[in-house]
Formats: sequence, C-alpha cells, structure tokens
Amino acid sequence: MKLMKLYHPDKIARLAGSLKRQVEHETQQINAAWDTIKKKLK
Repeated sequence: MKLMKLYHPDKIARLAGSLKRQVEHETQQINAAWDTIKKKLK
C-alpha cells in the first residue's frame, strides 16, 4: 500500500513525460503483483 500511495495518479500528474511513463509502468507492476497475492490468499 505504501508503494501505491507513492505512485498515486494525483502525485505523478505533474511529472515529465518519460518519468511519468516509468512510474505508470511501475504502478502496473505493483497492481499485477497485488492481484497475484490476492489470488494466492483465496
């Protein structure tokens, strides 16, 4: 959850183009990892 707060869309909205894309990619990876964890916990 800490990572998602760090990469929240409202916080990255003012970043430069390439840095913003990098953060968006990292956010996708975090979401995929969280989905995997949730599936394992079920």
